Amino acid sequence: MPKQMESAFKRLILEIAPSENEIKEEKAFANSLIKRIKSHLPKNSRALLAGSVAKGTFLKDSKDVDIFLLFSKSVEKEKFEGIVKKIAAKTFPTEKKETHYAEHPYVRIKFGNRKMDLVPAYDIKTAEEKASAVDRSVLHTKYILRKLQNSKRADVLLLKKLFKANGLYGAEIRVEGFSGYLCELLIIKYGSFINAMRAMVKWRIPVVIDIEKHYPTATLPMEKFRLSPLIVIDPVDKQRNVSAIVSEANIKRAKTIAKKIISGNIGVFSGSEKEFKEKELKKMMKTGTIYALSFPKPNIVDDILWGQMKRFSKNIVTGLEHLEFKVKNILLREENKTCELYFGLKEDELGPKMLLKGPPIRNDLKKNVVTFKKAHKKARFVKKSGHIFAIVKRRIITANDAFKLILSKEQNVPSHISVANIKIKKIEKN
Repeated sequence: MPKQMESAFKRLILEIAPSENEIKEEKAFANSLIKRIKSHLPKNSRALLAGSVAKGTFLKDSKDVDIFLLFSKSVEKEKFEGIVKKIAAKTFPTEKKETHYAEHPYVRIKFGNRKMDLVPAYDIKTAEEKASAVDRSVLHTKYILRKLQNSKRADVLLLKKLFKANGLYGAEIRVEGFSGYLCELLIIKYGSFINAMRAMVKWRIPVVIDIEKHYPTATLPMEKFRLSPLIVIDPVDKQRNVSAIVSEANIKRAKTIAKKIISGNIGVFSGSEKEFKEKELKKMMKTGTIYALSFPKPNIVDDILWGQMKRFSKNIVTGLEHLEFKVKNILLREENKTCELYFGLKEDELGPKMLLKGPPIRNDLKKNVVTFKKAHKKARFVKKSGHIFAIVKRRIITANDAFKLILSKEQNVPSHISVANIKIKKIEKN
């Protein structure tokens, strides 16, 4: 690695890495919370620190504490929510609390600028014992503490910072990016941040990483997880692909960013997910016609919201392309409790006539051609690529009318989004 780049990385690590004292303070804070929780735990259960604070892989500006409440299998999963709410209420009576829902419900508690997630799970020793994905989290913490050398924690922080700056960090549906655990595994696999960058540049989809060699060949996981462009076998559970959420588009973006790093462009470390989306929107506005659909954020959990937004955008793209509007790019974002879907179109208005494809022109299909012509008596016909086409009057000419038509069809709009609240706006090219 060139000395100039090495010096730049060292300066960056000083900015993003917590000091030894800060790590001790965070662990002491987490242990003080566990001490308070212990006196309110039911029999045969325990509280354990997990996540990035436990592993010492948290960024200086990200000090969220994950405390797992581990129960025996004799406790019914349906009772988790009531138990964790009761423990939270008794242990932290004055602090602000929110109940969130993943595969298990969990309680988020705020302490000034810090927050703690109180997560119920089953106390398991191997992944085979799990009742849900949440149960594996403690095994992940143990694995990273065992496998990640202290000297490599800075490399993990560099990778996290890079992905955060470019809108690639997080395993939520909203992001479809790289989780903290995945960042840790990539450093274990490649040995350092710069080696991970060099490897990413060479990635060819599908990428297969199996650190613990659970599978004798790369072909087997490719068959098992055949829809995934990036396959990282969970070291603690061979049935799981850690990177299942990572989209192909984000893998390609990660490769592009890795190339920039290797060429010495350290500027890609600056920014945030919000700033990244603002830059992407500015790029879109310079390349063609942009339409924005906006509506108030529904009162639903983020993963459901973003799942619906992504399905909604796909329905709109399908509708636009059916009407022969070419969609160049899309961008989804949430800003100030407003959801926004941006669509970059090649054109704002189409011609008054369109080609309607008919049957192939073949002797054995003459009857089909005759039927097609009868169905379009007023049309002019042309032959193209072995088919007959009718030149007919276009029903929808403007993009604005296309959006209105698509939104008028109930099946195109997800259940939590009200059509009456959707605003259509054309954004003029900058």
